[in-house]
Amino acid sequence: MYIEDFRNNNMGAQICTIDFSNGKTIDLPLFHIAYFNAIVEDITLHLQTLENAKQTIMVDDHALGTMSTIFNVIEVFISTVQMILFYLNQEYSAKTYKDVKKIIEYKFDKKISEIVRMAKIDKKTFYDEDYVKLQELLTFRNDLMHGRFVYRKSKHLNLSDIPFRMNISDIMEGLYVAIATINKFRFIIEGIDLMPIAPIFIDKTRNICLPMDTIYCRFFYPWFTKILENFNVQSKFTFNGFNTPLNKNYTSKHKISSKTLLIMEQRFLINIKNEKSNFRQELLKEMEDLIKTTNKINVPHVKNIK
Repeated sequence: MYIEDFRNNNMGAQICTIDFSNGKTIDLPLFHIAYFNAIVEDITLHLQTLENAKQTIMVDDHALGTMSTIFNVIEVFISTVQMILFYLNQEYSAKTYKDVKKIIEYKFDKKISEIVRMAKIDKKTFYDEDYVKLQELLTFRNDLMHGRFVYRKSKHLNLSDIPFRMNISDIMEGLYVAIATINKFRFIIEGIDLMPIAPIFIDKTRNICLPMDTIYCRFFYPWFTKILENFNVQSKFTFNGFNTPLNKNYTSKHKISSKTLLIMEQRFLINIKNEKSNFRQELLKEMEDLIKTTNKINVPHVKNIK
């Protein structure tokens, strides 16, 4: 068996099922939920690193990847909502690339406008300050992803003027914008709540599962503020809660439900040869020994600055 075969292991996958009035069904993946599981781990690491800081607070290079993931989850979420609404308005359940090619290739803003149209959302209600903040985060993300060394000051957010110099404050505000975007759309599809539920691990054997808006309100943001207070440091970013979600304004004769796949196929069981392996430590020891005996591994471009 190949490692690539495990791409088909769907255990734990979260999907929504549309039952069409003609008797056909279709399963659509809720990929944005998987992203949030990763984000919870990343934010936990960032905050723990911050709390453990000594003497000063360094620029966190790991924040670059986390911010990219945060905006990715927004893009995936918008695409997911657009796809669900597309099928809810169809009489068939075809799901080939040809059938949906046109809509999945829409630009980000076009996808949002399609959601507003299909869900019959009042434009005056939707295009508010939250939307403006989303656009500013989009610009920030584009500058970051395309390596633009620009000085650009946000008007509605407190993001770093230079994206590559971001830190935990930018991460906390970017995550706020992501959750606020999902919160706005969370109830527009009857029958499902689109707000992801993610696990927070208490220790190796225990975890609690909560909606992401609750995790942010009751865990991440209070943790962030307590750390700053301990350091006698403040933040220009202030969290005052999320706005009220939009109401559902359209009807569909198709039924929709969400579920988590909890049964794993037997073919995905693995046969472990060594239950107590620690290959990472073994390889690090080999490199360390190589440096001591031969000095063959060196980094000539790194110099200590006194």
